[in-house]
Amino acid sequence: MVHEQQNTYGLFIGVNRYESEDIRPLAFASADVLAVRDKLAERFGLRYENTVVLADDVKDGVTPTRRQILRAMNRFAAAPMQNTDLFMFVFAGHGFSCAGRTFLAACDSEIASEALLRETAVSLETVRDFLGQIPAGQQVLILDACRDAPIKGTRSVGSQTMSDDMTRDIGAVI
Repeated sequence: MVHEQQNTYGLFIGVNRYESEDIRPLAFASADVLAVRDKLAERFGLRYENTVVLADDVKDGVTPTRRQILRAMNRFAAAPMQNTDLFMFVFAGHGFSCAGRTFLAACDSEIASEALLRETAVSLETVRDFLGQIPAGQQVLILDACRDAPIKGTRSVGSQTMSDDMTRDIGAVI
């Protein structure tokens, strides 16, 4: 019996700094995704050539703009993976809940209004759609997203909406 070799692929996104003054910077998001990537390489043989790092404040990272995140997901959707392969999506940064949807903030995201958030951040629905196109038989989603209410006066302020919306959206991704 011949066993196919499993390859591991990964998209690692860490956002410390945001262009918008409305989004506070983070200190360790980029370092965290690199630590996860390096631990996977050490323990499970993840090859760096099978990864894309979108992270600010690191020498081998590409700036994690919305456009770069979408391009990277599209690249993995077209990659020659097998059913035996594993794909990991790792995000560390700000997460927002708005109008019942969950969004991951890219460095160029804007949160001054719901419309800006929808157009400049990456929704978990979009992540789900891309994951559905990735041919790896196994997929792991790791989200280390700070829970924030983006727009004053919306229903997410002072409630657990982010937790509820994110739980529902992650369930939809799975």
